[in-house]
This record gives sequence, structure tokens and C-alpha cells, in this order.
Amino acid sequence: MRKIKIAASNLLLVMMCFVFAACPPDPDPVINTKKDLVGYKFTYVEYDGTLTDYGGYVDEFRTELYFMTERTGYLYWLYKDWDTDLGTTTKVTVRPFDYEVNGLAIYAYFEDGATEYYTYSNKEIIDNSDCYYNRSNISYSDRKKLEEAIEASRPKTGNCGKDLSYSYDKETYTLTISGTGDMYDYTSGKQPWSEYVYQCQAVEVESGVTSIGKYAFYDMIQLEEVDLPNTVKRIGDYAFSKSGVTSIYLPSCLENIGAEAFAGCAKLKYVSLTAGNIVSIGEMAFASCEKLRLGDLDFGTKLRNVDRGAFMDVSVGEISFGEGVTSIGSMAFLGGIDNEELVLPNSLKTIGGTAFQGYMESITLGSGIKELGSNTFITSRGGKLYINRGTPPTVEDNIIVDDYWWNSNESKWTLYVPKGCKSSYSSKSPWNKFKYIYEDSSLEEGGNSGSDEISDAIACVDLGLSVKWATCNVGASNPEDYGDYYAWGETTTKSDYSLETYKWCKGTYNTMTKYCTNSDYGTVDNRTTLTSSDDVASVKWGSKWRMPTKEEMKELAEDCTWTWTTQNGVNGMKVTGPNGNSIFLPAASYSHGTGPGRGGFYWSATLYENYSYVAYRLGFNSGGSDRSYWGHRYYGFTVRPVTE
Repeated sequence: MRKIKIAASNLLLVMMCFVFAACPPDPDPVINTKKDLVGYKFTYVEYDGTLTDYGGYVDEFRTELYFMTERTGYLYWLYKDWDTDLGTTTKVTVRPFDYEVNGLAIYAYFEDGATEYYTYSNKEIIDNSDCYYNRSNISYSDRKKLEEAIEASRPKTGNCGKDLSYSYDKETYTLTISGTGDMYDYTSGKQPWSEYVYQCQAVEVESGVTSIGKYAFYDMIQLEEVDLPNTVKRIGDYAFSKSGVTSIYLPSCLENIGAEAFAGCAKLKYVSLTAGNIVSIGEMAFASCEKLRLGDLDFGTKLRNVDRGAFMDVSVGEISFGEGVTSIGSMAFLGGIDNEELVLPNSLKTIGGTAFQGYMESITLGSGIKELGSNTFITSRGGKLYINRGTPPTVEDNIIVDDYWWNSNESKWTLYVPKGCKSSYSSKSPWNKFKYIYEDSSLEEGGNSGSDEISDAIACVDLGLSVKWATCNVGASNPEDYGDYYAWGETTTKSDYSLETYKWCKGTYNTMTKYCTNSDYGTVDNRTTLTSSDDVASVKWGSKWRMPTKEEMKELAEDCTWTWTTQNGVNGMKVTGPNGNSIFLPAASYSHGTGPGRGGFYWSATLYENYSYVAYRLGFNSGGSDRSYWGHRYYGFTVRPVTE
């Protein structure tokens, strides 16, 4: 009997082993997408803050994952701030995603390229930060809330010009302007994107837009980045006024800057401004941008007016003006300029009060000046004032005052007037306040040098090239006349052309003070083209004329036919253009050179960058030409101007 019990026990043990050996292990857990995810939302909520009897705040951070289909879903993020003093603010973000599952892992792929990893466990989702999201069914109100949030998150779009549209991205806080043509002008608070004025952080204006409308980005206090294309020619009144912009690139084709366009931009530190095509600058355009430090400004021949307070409270580098500007308003540069020598052109007729402030030691007024405002020039230094006018201009009060108390400072200055005009100035206040008054024969007695009247009287020839060429040299009255000789960048003739007398150096090759790209040769300013105030063609003939560039001289040399000839007894080159028209270049040599009639040397407006003590010129003689070469800047060469 005992043996039978043992056998039965062994048999039971064998059977149990067989059963256990026959059962497979449990499979790895996996997500059943339809059962576990689709139609559900998973929610995580976090609170922060403190509330007391005296007030406080509570911040709610809510994240919800919506699984709409077996492949797609939405991340809904809400931030709500309850503040007893400031009220309630809410921000909602919706991000669509595609997803896939692998075991208990969920991989969500967002449109911006981001990937998020989640783990599913017991009807909950755990994110990378070990935050647990509770599951619940997606209700009708959830769907409605989600639809409203999706709609609200879409970019706001509309028209802002006849052929312009805008789009505001609420996720990136970026306003984009696209299309072609001018933007509409607006008034404060009436821009189509006005509801986002205090949220917008970046503005992108695409190529093709030609103007920025009035008040376009006014009071955008969060705005930091602005990108303007080279097609923008006009910036309207108050366009960026009181915005938070810190830096901006202004395109080289810009022609008009409106009144208070950038006024009150307290954070503005950098403006890239190429001033050569500017026609007008409105009142207070950059006023009260106290952190702004502008570099040198070379206003070309297109400029007509700089209005009241345009650069008030702004530090500016060296400024220069071409012929064409007629008025400079009061307080225009009341912030500081870096001009030891300030040359104002003959076209300038009126200057407002307190227009210029800086460390000026030499001021030249052109022949067209008629009226000066009170305290026109503010500087505590002494210096020299040159005026090309026989009759004293009208002055409201003092001409020059000191920096501190704006007391009369003429007693530290010497006045130079045209020959025969001293008595006119010494008998009229405040001109008689100057310490000394001298006559200078090189000054003009109210002439019209540089006026449009002279410009129109000079003939030009279309050779079929990119520019038209004058028929005679500067200082000449006909094509055969040699004209006058000038050192490069100088606008007056002299008897001694040497390094010792050259205006833009200190007597040696390595002491260049202007137009220098290499410290081996002087003070580097990286200027490579003459400014209009140093361009003798513009100074003598007016705003329509200038000296040719190196490229324009190369074009004349390579695209034209050159023939050595004699015209009315004068040796020179007949230069015939592709269209058959021609000009005559007399062999005028150069001052103290090889002798007239043996060769010709003509300045360009372009510096030879490798060696800053020389500049490009065109040369020729009876045996041929070197046509595009260089010469020492102090040499006295002739000048043949060009016009558009």
C-alpha cells in the first residue's frame, strides 16, 4: 500500500512538470493603439505660486496629449496666471504630431522636427521628466476647445498693400510682409496686426516690398529683429517709433526716411545706413535714440533736406554733403558729429538753429547760403570759418557758441571772406564778433559754383556706355583746353603738388588721414571711393556730375576705340564709343610733369586698395596707353567728369 502511494505521488509530480513545461512564457507587454490610445486624452497639470489674505498669484501649467487616430494627435499646452494685482493671463499652444508605438513606447514627431518619447503604463503616460499623465475620454467640449485652439493658432493673414500681404505667426511672434509694391499708411492702433503690437518680436520684410507705411510697427515694444530688403525706398512717418528694435539694416536704395521714423527707440544701438541715395530725412527721424552711435555718413548728390532734429541726441561720425542739399533744419545734428573740417556745399541755402554740434575746427559755407539760425554751430574749440559769399547771410543770433552755456564763441574763431568783402562783414553783427576777419582770394563772392544752372550748361556725350562723359575737363571751357590740375580728393588748385602739401596725409606715404585700407599707410577708415565733398567734379560742376570710378574708366578704355590725333592744334586722344559717338581727351600731362602735349593723365574716384597712398587713373601718350593704372595721390592730374 505504501508503494502504491509513492508511485501515485511521483506520477502527479511528472504530470505537473509536463504541464508547466508545456505552458509558454507571458509575451512582452504592448500598446493596443485602438484600445489604449485612440479617443483618449492624457493630462498633466502643475501649479505654482502663493495666495494669502493679502494677495498673491497662482500659475497653472497644463499639458494634454490628444490621440485622434492611430497615427495622429495634438499636444495642447496651456499657461494661466491668476494674479490678484495684474489679473488673469492665458496662453495656449497647439502642436500637431504623428506618432508610432513600439511595445509600451510612444514616439511623437512634431512639425518642427522635434521628437518626444513617452511610456505607457496602466492607463497612464509617463514623459521623459517622469511626469504622469492621467487618461480620460475625449469629450465634446474637449473637441470644441481643441478646434478653437487650432483655429486661433493659425497665422493671421491679410492685405497691407495693393499687392502686399502679411502673416503673423503666433508661435514665433513673427510678422512677415510679402509681395510687391508699397505698403499702406496707417495711424496708431489701426494697423491690421494691431492686436499683436505688444507681442511681436520679429519683422521680416521680403524682397519686392518698396515702402514701409506710416505707423507700421509703431510701439512694438517687444520687437528686436528687423530685416529690410534692398527694394525698400521709403520708410514712412513713425514707422518704427517707440519700438524695441535694437539693430536694423537700411538698404542702400533707401531714398526717404519719414518724420520720427525711429524716434524714441530707446534700445536702438546699431543702424547700417548707406546715405548715398537719400533724398530727404524727416523731422526727428532718429531723435532720442540715445544709445545709437552712427558711423560716417556720406550724403550724396541726391539729398535735398535734413529736417529739424533728424539726428538729435545721436552721436554721428564724419558727415559730408554733396551738391544738391538745400536746407538743414534746426537741431539736425544736435548730438555730436566727428568733423574737424565741415564743408557745406554751394547748394545749401538755409541752416536752422543749433544745427551742428561737435569738435569742429574748420567750417566752410558755400556760395548759396542765405540764412543761419540762432547758435548754428556748437563747439568749444576755436577755428576758422570760410564763407563763399560777398553779402553776409542773415543770422538770427550767434553763429558759433560753446558747448556748455551756449555763450557766443566767435571770438575764438577767424573769419575768411571773399576778396573785397571784409567791410561788409566787419560792419554787420554778429559777423563782427569774430576775432579776426581776413580776405581770401580763393573764396567765391556769392558765385553759383555747383549750381544746377552750371550743371545744365555743360555738354555731355553718350558713347553707348554705362555713363555719359563730359566734353571738356574741369576748369576748361572747350574740349581742347587742359583745364585745372588737382591732387586726388582735393577740390582746389595749388602751385606745389607734393606730399608736404597734400591735404589727406601728414607729409609722408604712411600717414594718410583719409581713404586708407591698410594701417601700414595711415589711419584706416576703409573708404575706397571719394565722397561728394571731396569729388572736384561735384564740387565745381554740381550734383549732376562726378568723377568716374575705376570700372567706368576701364569700360572707356576697353570698349572704345582710341586714336592719337591733333584737334585745333592740341594733341590728344579721340575716344570713339560703341555707338560711334566720340570725345576728345587733351594730352595735358600732369602738374610739374612731362610737359603738355606728350601724354594725358586723368583721375578716377577710386582708391588703389593695396597701396592706400595711390589711386586709379587713366593715362595715355602718342605711343599708346596704360589706360587703367595708378598714380600717387598728391600728383596734380586733370579730371574728366561723368553723369548718369
